[in-house]
Amino acid sequence: MRLMMLQLLAITITIISSRPTWGDELKGQCIEGERQALLKFKEAFGNTSNRLSSWNSGGDCCKWKEVRCNGTTGHVISLHLNSSYSDDTLRGELSSSMLGLPYVTSLDLSGNDFMKTQVPEFLGSLHHLEHLILASANFSGTIPYQLGNLSRLQSLDLSWNDFNLTVNNLDWLHGLSSLKVLDLSYVQIGSVENWHDALNMLPSLVELHLAFCQLSNHPLSLPYVNISSLEVLDLGGNDFNVAIPDWLFESGHRLQHLDLSHNKFQGQIPDKFHNMKSLVSLDISENNLVGPIPSTLCQLANQRHSLKELYLWNNLLNGTLENSLAQFSGLVVLDLSQNNFKSVITDAHLDKFRNLKQMTLSLNPLTINLKDDWVPSFELEMLRLAHCRLGHEFPRWIQSQKSLSIIDLSGANISDAVPDWFWNLSPTIRYLNLSYNHLTGFVPDLSSHVSLRFLDLSKNNFSGPLPLFPPNILVLDLGENTIFGPISRVCAMFGLGNSLEILDLSFNNLLGNIPNCWTYGQNLTILNLANNHLSGPIPDSFGSLIRLQTLSLDGNNISGKIPLSLKNCKSLVLLDLGNNQLSGTIPTWIGEELHHLKALILSSNAFEGYIPPQLCQLKKLVILAISLNQLSGAIPQCVFPNMVVEQSTPDFYGTLGITSSYFSINYYDLVPFALIWKRNYYVYSGHHAGYWAIHALKIIDLSSNSLSGDIPQEITRHVGLKSLNLSRNILDGSIPSNIGEMKSLEALDLSMNQLSGKIPTSIATMDELQNWNVSNNNLSGEIPRGNHLDTFDYSSYMGNPNLCGHPLTSTCPSEESLQDSHHRQGQAHGWDWDKIHPFYMSMALGFLTSFWAFWGSLLLCRSWRHAYFHFLSHICDKVYVMTAVVEAKLRRKFWSQQVPK
Repeated sequence: MRLMMLQLLAITITIISSRPTWGDELKGQCIEGERQALLKFKEAFGNTSNRLSSWNSGGDCCKWKEVRCNGTTGHVISLHLNSSYSDDTLRGELSSSMLGLPYVTSLDLSGNDFMKTQVPEFLGSLHHLEHLILASANFSGTIPYQLGNLSRLQSLDLSWNDFNLTVNNLDWLHGLSSLKVLDLSYVQIGSVENWHDALNMLPSLVELHLAFCQLSNHPLSLPYVNISSLEVLDLGGNDFNVAIPDWLFESGHRLQHLDLSHNKFQGQIPDKFHNMKSLVSLDISENNLVGPIPSTLCQLANQRHSLKELYLWNNLLNGTLENSLAQFSGLVVLDLSQNNFKSVITDAHLDKFRNLKQMTLSLNPLTINLKDDWVPSFELEMLRLAHCRLGHEFPRWIQSQKSLSIIDLSGANISDAVPDWFWNLSPTIRYLNLSYNHLTGFVPDLSSHVSLRFLDLSKNNFSGPLPLFPPNILVLDLGENTIFGPISRVCAMFGLGNSLEILDLSFNNLLGNIPNCWTYGQNLTILNLANNHLSGPIPDSFGSLIRLQTLSLDGNNISGKIPLSLKNCKSLVLLDLGNNQLSGTIPTWIGEELHHLKALILSSNAFEGYIPPQLCQLKKLVILAISLNQLSGAIPQCVFPNMVVEQSTPDFYGTLGITSSYFSINYYDLVPFALIWKRNYYVYSGHHAGYWAIHALKIIDLSSNSLSGDIPQEITRHVGLKSLNLSRNILDGSIPSNIGEMKSLEALDLSMNQLSGKIPTSIATMDELQNWNVSNNNLSGEIPRGNHLDTFDYSSYMGNPNLCGHPLTSTCPSEESLQDSHHRQGQAHGWDWDKIHPFYMSMALGFLTSFWAFWGSLLLCRSWRHAYFHFLSHICDKVYVMTAVVEAKLRRKFWSQQVPK
């Protein structure tokens, strides 16, 4: 027994002495060569980060931050420099000095910025590596095959490098015989035909992540992957346009987490989930699956099985949920949003849930009918019931949910006052969306809710003065309410250290001058103050908003000039200052400095002077609206490259990519803007303008100014343009003859100018044209005909005295001269065409009628036809006999006279 105790003590001492320790736990000193290697590693990043400030030329490197050493040997065994959750990012290249750390077993460099350099080949020489994490580190190029030399590697993560990483083949994976975790998400491996064969050579693999790897080059089926040892499988985002394969259910007995989301899987959800007894999380969202939820899947979600997370959102699923919900009682996370489930859900359907933490049923035609005094047996952290029918009263059962961090009741048709208890519901609330309802009442002081990051109360009937909000809020949308009073209270949100990224106070009753308190608004990306009663100048401190991508001040009483400080907002994509009282000239720096600008809206102001030709430098511009001003001079000979493309870019806002630190924001939902389109006034936003406004809006509107000169020929190169409005100016010259090349035009207004010459015949080839107006000019000649051009009425051409042809009443000279020529020829022959013409017409009609009455009867009646031809034959015989008799008599008479007497 004593011997056994001594042996056990010896083993314990050995384990403790060999245990790696951090910092001050280390008993040995770091090795000098490895310390120098770390210093060279730091030099490669320059002074871009304070992260490595503890790394200095003196001291023990094993005590440096992020460095871990072996407690016995002093060798560096781990570098943990993950910056995914830190703002202190390393930027630079990965130095080959890493080779001076031969015993490193764990290297985590994720979340840093390696500036699109390649993953270094020398990493394949660090043979002791067991964990290599290079995710979200801005690497690019081809993954080096030398990584296949890391035979001890247990986890390899190269994911989320923005599709910049590619592979030519995956044969190098065969050398990773110890690999248990492989994450190649967002790596381009779709061109590797045998990717599945390479993966099948990894028998020890436990986790496999191939999300968004472009694997859909196998259109008929999803190739077989050996998943018998896998516990985690992620094949999301690969556009598999097939049915979910059977082999997943045949060999996936050990699977605990299965992610097939963001594909195009078709058909119904397979009825074979009974084989997946170990399944804990299933995500088949964002596909094209149809039909009801199968009973076998429901059974996996009850209290007796392991399934805890079920994500089915954004499919084409339908049916009712009453029976399914009764079997989902074991779930912790349930997301059925964006489908077509039709049910009336009562408290009886939810009573069996005990462990539910996240319930998302949004965007289904569901009716939630719960008793006022119902108290759930679960404690939710997330509740999303957007666009479900909750009834007119505010749901009282939510009062029992004290742990909520995310609440979305938007578009639920609630028309009640928000109760006082709701505003103090949960100290952990970080996301609150009550938009698109008919809620009333005052919004209280929320400055003490320090966890709140996202607040959307837009499209309601909230009133009262502008409330106070926590300084660390990221998104605040109070648009389209009746908030009143001075806007100066907004300054409380822009103190030192604020984090606000999106602020929308549009369509309210705020008044007063915009305060000059935006110096600390460097994080602001969207600022929308449109359609209030604001006055005074644009504050100079707007120039401090260096990340601002949208500024909308439309529909106020703002005066003065555009401040020079706005040139510092170089990230601007949309600048909307329309419908104000701004004056002065349009600054040239807009074209010289704001290179990302896609929409410039300055309409309905008092700008004067020329249109600066510097606007031609805006290469991304798709909307230029500067109508209803006092501009003069010629139209610049501009060509905007984005308007030259005939097919619209995929998304007007797509390149903007507004994403806050916590939530992805739909840009078009938060930024309405005003335009005159097809002679009507519209306010465009995601919900009002719809898909069309997002994908197809390309507009030039220079109307209602004093612009002169010709219409520049260059304007016809904008073949992707949807609307061109040059009306109400003093333009002269002719309409460009090749204007018909603008095939995408839906609205063309050239009215109320001094244009002359003929209307080009190429106009008739513009098949998309729906609104067309050239009235009140000096145009002449015949109006072109053809296709849809014949559908435009008199109002499109009126006020042009020398125009003729349809739809005008005036006849063109060529038609009149032809009629006069016929009239003169008739008079030369002594005919009066006006009198003789009816006679000849009646004679022709009489002849035709008689002719067809006789011959038509013979053709239609057989007996008449036979009788008629028999009669003709009889007459012919008679004539022949009579002719022969007469001929014989004449001959006899002739010969009798010739015989001598």
